[in-house]
Amino acid sequence: MLKIAEIAILQLVAFIGICSQRKLAYVSIVGAIIFCLTLRLSGFQTDLIVYADTMTREISGFYYYREPYFWMLSQVLFDWFRDERAVFFVFDSVFCISLWIALSRVGMTGFYFIFLTSFPIYLGLENVYRQVLGIPFALLFLASVRDNKTGSALLWLTLSVLAHNIFAILGPLLFYWSLAQRKLIGFWFVVTLQMSIFLVLVAAGADVDMLAKSQDIESGSDLRLLYFVLLTASLLVPRLLLGKVDRYSAIVYAYCWTTLVMSIYFLGSFHVERIGMVFLVALTFVYILGKELKSLSHRLQLQFAYYTMLNVPVFVFPSTRHFLIG
Repeated sequence: MLKIAEIAILQLVAFIGICSQRKLAYVSIVGAIIFCLTLRLSGFQTDLIVYADTMTREISGFYYYREPYFWMLSQVLFDWFRDERAVFFVFDSVFCISLWIALSRVGMTGFYFIFLTSFPIYLGLENVYRQVLGIPFALLFLASVRDNKTGSALLWLTLSVLAHNIFAILGPLLFYWSLAQRKLIGFWFVVTLQMSIFLVLVAAGADVDMLAKSQDIESGSDLRLLYFVLLTASLLVPRLLLGKVDRYSAIVYAYCWTTLVMSIYFLGSFHVERIGMVFLVALTFVYILGKELKSLSHRLQLQFAYYTMLNVPVFVFPSTRHFLIG
């Protein structure tokens, strides 16, 4: 049975975001929080069951200490509320508000609904929870890198990594962009360097095929090529609607695309899915960040295009469609 209430609220939030622009944008936050409430009241699935269980018992070990944002804070909150759903709802609310704050810092609140209804965030709220909690910090990191605020960039990167270690994969962008700002490197240099590293690793016999196979079995489906196609196609939206892509977006795209190629070869679908989700959110953010959208019609076209690209997979991908079917 489809979770009609969840889908209705999901689409309502998107509709409000498209039609209201800034005038009723705060309504999107309320809609987002209500949406999260319906998720929690509908129960837990897959990884959220594990997360809920860890709240009720003592945990120790590097696995938990390396990502303390959820593991440690959830136990503190559970001691207060004595209810797993309440703890998740607090984290959900903080996420919805912090995502708004992250976008408002760079004048992108009109695109709040795009990120909120995208499949990386929907899947995160239902399953890949620690990863979605780090997204607002990762967006602030990307904005700080572009503005050459190294100290702020390192702070936001650290906070995102403490939420989920996968965000460390964005770290090299700080190095690449610092060189690009000095006009020492460009798009093709990043592509060439990254692919050279890839070929050296392959020639050296680097292979983690056993890890890839074991993780594919765990995830239940191999979506590596699908993410490759989606990430490659993501370049068409800004090229068709925005014209020339700005220099920062080009550097980010070059790094993300080549890194995903390496991930597809060396890792299983389990890891590639998570890396692909991070990169899709990152690319959407930096593309919009690099443009001044003064025309309302131009803004609406871009919003609908990104909404379609990131929302349709919610109903198509097996990993997200699973949560819509009871």
